[in-house]
Amino acid sequence: MSKSAELFYAEARRKDQQLVALGLAESSTNPAHPQVDIIRSIWHTQFLARNPVKPIVLHMGQACPPVRSRSLLLDDEVMAVKLGGESRLITTLADKSAVPCRPDTAASAEVFDETLRVALSADISAAVVNYYFDRQTAPHASEVLFHHQDFPVVERFATDARSWVLGQNVVRLWNEGYSPFVLYDNPTVANWPAQAAFATISEFVPAEPITLLPPTPPYAALPRLAPVSV
Repeated sequence: MSKSAELFYAEARRKDQQLVALGLAESSTNPAHPQVDIIRSIWHTQFLARNPVKPIVLHMGQACPPVRSRSLLLDDEVMAVKLGGESRLITTLADKSAVPCRPDTAASAEVFDETLRVALSADISAAVVNYYFDRQTAPHASEVLFHHQDFPVVERFATDARSWVLGQNVVRLWNEGYSPFVLYDNPTVANWPAQAAFATISEFVPAEPITLLPPTPPYAALPRLAPVSV
């Protein structure tokens, strides 16, 4: 990872509401990765500590059940990162705080529809878009070898569509009085469709990006915002 890798961070506050949006620099199942501490610190000090009304979490990826260890010797949050990266960490943190937590799989049909609509207008066939999504959800399910020059274009459409759907859902929840904590990969949160949606929330303000050092040994040399047991 480059030294310039950054986490996108932004928030909005009303009298009885708060929105926190955090875009990750990279996916990692390493509990010593510095962004793990940043997620935990922002969750506890920037979000829960301010007692938001109707808190809810939106996270990327598939459904990630929280880690609930019966052993006092195991750290649930560390195990969550090892088993499912940042998505499972945030579901575990939310579970401990009795906060509802939703994966983005509920938006997958919307993402597909939006991707297909834009792709068709760009003369990319529905078969290509279908095959692209099939390979994303089950990369080894098909024996058909299919290489298409439009795949990078479809991937861009899909990323933009996911960002658009995320932005629309966040704005909808905000308008319904919720306080969303949004945890996604950096491109999904930071690219223009989500930004355009977030901008309709007048209180929404992106902060200076958080720059990460490479997650390489020795981890003790990295800045730490909260202790993590490895």
